[in-house]
Amino acid sequence: SEFISALNGWEKHVLDIFPKYVGYLNFNSSEFISIKDSQGYLFPDLAKKNTLQSILGKGTSDAGYTLECFIHPPTGSFNTKNQVIFQKLSSDGNTGITLALSQSLISSPTIEVHSFLSSGSDNNVYTLHTSASVTKGEFSHIATVFDKSLTNTLSILKDGVLADTSTNSLEINNLNFILSDILIGSGSNQVTGSTGLYPFENSVFWAEEPLTGSVDELRFWTYPKKHNVISSSIAYSAEETEGLGLYLRFNEPTGSYNSSNLVLDSSGNGLHGYITNYSETGATTR
Repeated sequence: SEFISALNGWEKHVLDIFPKYVGYLNFNSSEFISIKDSQGYLFPDLAKKNTLQSILGKGTSDAGYTLECFIHPPTGSFNTKNQVIFQKLSSDGNTGITLALSQSLISSPTIEVHSFLSSGSDNNVYTLHTSASVTKGEFSHIATVFDKSLTNTLSILKDGVLADTSTNSLEINNLNFILSDILIGSGSNQVTGSTGLYPFENSVFWAEEPLTGSVDELRFWTYPKKHNVISSSIAYSAEETEGLGLYLRFNEPTGSYNSSNLVLDSSGNGLHGYITNYSETGATTR
C-alpha cells in the first residue's frame, strides 16, 4: 500500500516487530454472524461512506461476484448434516447465494463444499451449482466466481485451482435479494429448482444445522475475479480496493471486553456485524 511504501527502513523495521493479532473464528454449532448489507449501518464514522445502500446485493446484480474464504471442517466423533458457511438469500428462498458444506459421515476424511446461485419465483427457479472436495482437519482456500459479464457460469476453486464449473449458464438480469441480510455460519433452505443434486431433496438445499468448523479471511468482491488473480493472492491480505464489498479478517483480539462479539469489516464499507451466541473460545490465534 502507499502507507507501507512511504516508510523508511527504520519505520518499516518498527512496524514489522510490532505485535499483530492473527486469528480465525471457530463455529461450534451455535455461533453465527448476521450483517446488514447497508453501507455504514454500524459505526458510520468508520466507513468510507455511510450511504446505507446495499453493497453486496447491488454489486452482484450489476456485475457478478467472487466469494473467498479459508474453511477448516473438523474431524469429529459424529456425523454432520448440511451446514451453511455463507448466505445472502431472499426471504422466499428462491433468489440468492449460498456456500455450504453437505452432510458427511464420521468415517469420511473429506467433505463437499457446495456453491449455489439461484434466481426466480415460485415454481420457476433457475440455479447454478458447483462443488469441491476438501480435507477435514485442515484449512483449504475456497473461491467461487459468478462471471456475469462473460460466461454467465459459476465456478469453484480449491487452493487456487479450478475444481468445477457449472454445467449450465444463467443470464440473470435481476437478483431481488438486495435487502437481505448476510449470514455466516447459519442460514435458510434455498430453492434450487433442479432435481438430482444429491443430497438436496425435492429441489431444495436444506440448511439442517449450524456450522461446525473454522473460517478465516472471508472476502466478497462485487465482480468476477480472474482465476489466476485468485490463485496468486491467496497468501496475502486484501488491499482496500474498489470492488471489495466485504472483508472479514477475524483478527479481533480474544478476551473479555465490551463488544467482544463484534466482527469488523476491513473493506471500508462498514459492513460490521455481531456474533450471536459468541463464546471466548470462538476466536483463536492461528
